[in-house]
This record gives sequence, C-alpha cells and structure tokens, in this order.
Amino acid sequence: MPALRIPRRQAHGDDLSPEEASKDIRLWKVWSYGGVAFLVAFGLKLIFGGEHHNPEKKAYSHLEIRHKPWAWGDGNTSMFHAAFGKQHHGGGHEEHH
Repeated sequence: MPALRIPRRQAHGDDLSPEEASKDIRLWKVWSYGGVAFLVAFGLKLIFGGEHHNPEKKAYSHLEIRHKPWAWGDGNTSMFHAAFGKQHHGGGHEEHH
C-alpha cells in the first residue's frame, strides 16, 4: 500500500517579503497595545467608576407566585440567595452593611 503524501501547509506569512512581514508585525503590535490599553481603561472604569444603583423593582404579581415558603432559611429567599444587591420577595432590595 503506498504511503499517503500530505503536502506541507505553509504557515501564514511564509510568502511575505521582509518589508511586508515587518509591516504585519507593526500592525499586530499596534492592535495588541491598543487592545491592552482599552482593557485596562475598561477595568479601571469598572473598579473606580462609582456606585451602581439598582433600579426600583416593579411588583409584577405573576413573577413571584409562591404557594408555600422555601424549606430553608427564613422561607422567603432561595437556597443560593446572596443578600448583596438582590431583590427579595415582597419588592425592593435588601440593604447590605
């Protein structure tokens, strides 16, 4: 059985001249540094951007139909309830300390 001959695939940029390759390198550096600068600025905005205020909860009766209390805790919050910024049954947000 003859062996299969698989042609070698050229990596991107193998057929570029040195001048074209250096242009590509410069382009990738500009995009990389620009992307990093954007991500750092976005991260700083998230960290130091100020207080986030939750909107008032609208009391839609069909969203909180509960016929009996939960079997854990105070019966009013889900098992994975985190008090920070979460809405609770009955409307509004819990205050965190």
